[in-house]
Amino acid sequence: MPEKSMQGNLNEIDICSILQLIELGQRTGLLYIEADLEPNSRQRSINLRQYRLLINTPRQISHLSWLIFCDRGEIIYATDFHGSVNSSHSRLDDYLRHYRVKLPSPIIQSASTWQDDFPFNAPEYENLWMLLNQDIINTNQARTILTGLIRETIFELLDIRGGKFVFQEGIKLTPKLDAWEITPLIQEMNQQLRNWQLLFPHIQSPQQLPQLRNPERVRASLPANTVQKLQRWADGKTSLRRLSRMLHRDILVVGKAIYPYVQQGFVQLLPPSSYQLSANFPSHHDQPSRRVLCLGEPIPESLQSILLAKGYQAIAIPNSSDSLLRLFDIQPNFILLHVSVCDDKIYDLCGMLRYSQTFKFVPIIILCPEDGYINRVRAQSSGATDFLSIPCQDSELIMLIEKHLNHHVHNHVQQNQHLSIAVNIK
Repeated sequence: MPEKSMQGNLNEIDICSILQLIELGQRTGLLYIEADLEPNSRQRSINLRQYRLLINTPRQISHLSWLIFCDRGEIIYATDFHGSVNSSHSRLDDYLRHYRVKLPSPIIQSASTWQDDFPFNAPEYENLWMLLNQDIINTNQARTILTGLIRETIFELLDIRGGKFVFQEGIKLTPKLDAWEITPLIQEMNQQLRNWQLLFPHIQSPQQLPQLRNPERVRASLPANTVQKLQRWADGKTSLRRLSRMLHRDILVVGKAIYPYVQQGFVQLLPPSSYQLSANFPSHHDQPSRRVLCLGEPIPESLQSILLAKGYQAIAIPNSSDSLLRLFDIQPNFILLHVSVCDDKIYDLCGMLRYSQTFKFVPIIILCPEDGYINRVRAQSSGATDFLSIPCQDSELIMLIEKHLNHHVHNHVQQNQHLSIAVNIK
């Protein structure tokens, strides 16, 4: 076993930072990430040598985990590990369905792709190479499948909250089919995740199972070919993620395609089964996080508690020279700007945000200690969504946040619906 490793808690460092450290150091090795489904469960250490035992032992899992293999600071393979090796077999089968290829059984269990001193293998990756070596699929098809496997893994990882990780340096997965640069991949998946969150609350997780709600009503309301497609795919057994693999479509495209039918009540989305639970699917006590950022002033504890209970993440940053950079880094869904902190400059900042593509449509409320016609006009001319004089009641501010945030999400989803209807589900 190689000696060099780093490990830690995801409450202290996020996934993006870990991957960027691997990229900057041009490191080769295996990154194992574990997210607890039970936040209050007892913390335990991670031992990579237990992997072979774990994947062959049926159990009721209390955590989700992922593996990312890196070579010289680039990703060469990534997979989830949410229970057993059979889930990986199913994942590859889903991708192969598009090419009308069936993965032979049983799964390969050789350790030829590993260093001799490491005690487990990567069956999904080995099976992909087996199909390639036997000319069942070609190089382009193998690369496309591998790209999909990596993208969906990163998509899940970027939305997890807390957990543990360990990076073991020196573990090398061979042969290498291709490599993906980390920074562009993270940027692309972050943007996809932000667009996916616009489908909340109607669609929340790629692991939800679409099911036709009222077949008779659907047949009476929709064209025959649309009904046929919905009956074929919305069976209550196939997740949105599996549909995206089998249809050879991006998960966001599939989500947008099914969205109008969910919104109109033709399709319902069932929760995933226990082994499919994903960090992207919030529980009753963990609603989809929406980031409310307050520039300049600490957020009162009373307001923080209310925001948290309603599923918001409250973030406060001081007004400083790097505030604008931090705004772009945090990517808030809602912004509160305090005039009392930076005086007239707050209106200039609001105007700058409105000119940026990133914050063009993000709701911005200007909080001002002086209520008056001139201040309200200045707020409106700078592009602010609304104006509120302070001090104010927490309930008043919460009401304003929910009003504009819900309106913002609804408008963006409406803008995307024409794309959803145009998607051709085979």
